[in-house]
Amino acid sequence: MNTRLQDAPAQLHDTQRRSIEDALIAEIRVPMAALRAALENLARQGADTAERAKVLEAAADEVGRLSHKVTTLLDAALATPSATTSCRISELQQRLIRAIDPALHGAVEIACEDTWAAVAIDAAPFAGALAGLVESLALGGAQVLVRLSYADGLDVRLFAATEHRRHYLDHGSIDGARLAGAERELEALGVRVNWRTTHCGAVRVALRHDDRDSFGGAA
Repeated sequence: MNTRLQDAPAQLHDTQRRSIEDALIAEIRVPMAALRAALENLARQGADTAERAKVLEAAADEVGRLSHKVTTLLDAALATPSATTSCRISELQQRLIRAIDPALHGAVEIACEDTWAAVAIDAAPFAGALAGLVESLALGGAQVLVRLSYADGLDVRLFAATEHRRHYLDHGSIDGARLAGAERELEALGVRVNWRTTHCGAVRVALRHDDRDSFGGAA
């Protein structure tokens, strides 16, 4: 998978652009339509002051969230195809923090081991795709732990837990289309995603990057 990324960056860019188009529909257009409908309904009904303040506060929060998402999508859309570059795991951690919706930071913990190690991967698209996966789990009501480390290549572990005893992937608490889109982006970057659900409905996700050019020493 990593060889394909290096030999055909334009193909990867096309895949990313299709994912961006899907994200625009699911994460921007649909929420914007719902926001507009809520405001129009508020104007028609002439709600009391308390109700109006509540709706407007929620609308302001949604505008802030959408603004962050638009910035993320624009960064991805404006990125040009390039060869894979090397970056430290600590840089991936910082990029992932910036890529995740700030409103979800309270539900996500990102741990980083082997911060000195460097891996051959495009940091920006990888962080964006992984952020999509993390956000899908967090929006489903989970507390998400992300652990980045190095073991003959980049090793990413996700653990998502909820109080509800159910399988996340079978009962619709997660947006399946959004989750699938994030998986496709990761696979295009040479990252295999392996899902496993525990008996109590928690989800463990292991991601492995095929990175033959990585090195475990200081850059």
